[in-house]
Amino acid sequence: MDALGLWDAMICGISVGGMIAQALAAARPDLVAGLALCNTSHRIGTPENWAERIAALDETGLDEMADGILERWFAKAFRDEHPDLVAGYHMMLTRTPKDGYRKVCAAIRDADLTQTTSRLTRPTLCVAGSDDQATPPEIVKAMSDLIQGAEYVCLESVGHLPCIEDPDQLATILRQRLESLA
Repeated sequence: MDALGLWDAMICGISVGGMIAQALAAARPDLVAGLALCNTSHRIGTPENWAERIAALDETGLDEMADGILERWFAKAFRDEHPDLVAGYHMMLTRTPKDGYRKVCAAIRDADLTQTTSRLTRPTLCVAGSDDQATPPEIVKAMSDLIQGAEYVCLESVGHLPCIEDPDQLATILRQRLESLA
């Protein structure tokens, strides 16, 4: 953003991208006009959960883990109604380099943004999916409660990836938030 002269931006992040957005806003608030934190939190899971996932990855690989991961990502209704799309995401996930996936798991395992997130002051929208098993609504709400003045929205019948499951509704919410910052 510095190299391109970007500042006063609306930063939107989903899942681990939402953790990155929180860290950016804490480290460089001068760059951030507002945040949209989707299906994320200041702390996702426990170190033990992530250590188990890394061990499973090392033992069985992503091919064996993919179905369980996709069940956490997508609402059951979406999986049932869009098997071809889910199959495409299955292929994408299983083609992810094992070392890259391991490093993302370790980064999430080691990230506890509680202190820095509690000091965020930029206008923030926190979006959850009612059927999200990866970042359930209650942990998104807990993050929202940490941020002064944050707005919390829970999309019904949506899992971890509202940009895929209900892109129109998410785009509408994000557009409204962006217009409110103008």
